[in-house]
Amino acid sequence: MKLGWPYFTLKNNGGQLEFEWQGAGVMEFHIDRCVSAALRPQGHDRAVQLVFQFNIAEPNASDLVETRIDVPAQNVRETERFLAVLRRDHKVPDRSHVETDDSGLERVPNSDGWLVSDAGPASEELFREVLARANESS
Repeated sequence: MKLGWPYFTLKNNGGQLEFEWQGAGVMEFHIDRCVSAALRPQGHDRAVQLVFQFNIAEPNASDLVETRIDVPAQNVRETERFLAVLRRDHKVPDRSHVETDDSGLERVPNSDGWLVSDAGPASEELFREVLARANESS
């Protein structure tokens, strides 16, 4: 089983997943080390990323390797089929819902239990810009 576009190829070689970025590098992981595989939205233009997480240490360790690959629009259906086969044949979980956090951004409260310091003008400007962008995207 193989997935690819001009700069990237992903192969399922039996029990191995081989990621190749042409001219950049190759990574191989055992499929049984894959703790999640999902297509996730990347922005407002309906672009998506193929995201894999691999546990590379002991089963309960938190050592994760994550790959994020931009998926061209014309390859989304093919990528969905690739993931469906991984889920069906290798029990690779889909944890795309894990990263979604709808709680929103908010300033740290100025109250007991929090260490708060005044921010400079540049930090305040950045904070306002980040909140404005977050509010636009919701």
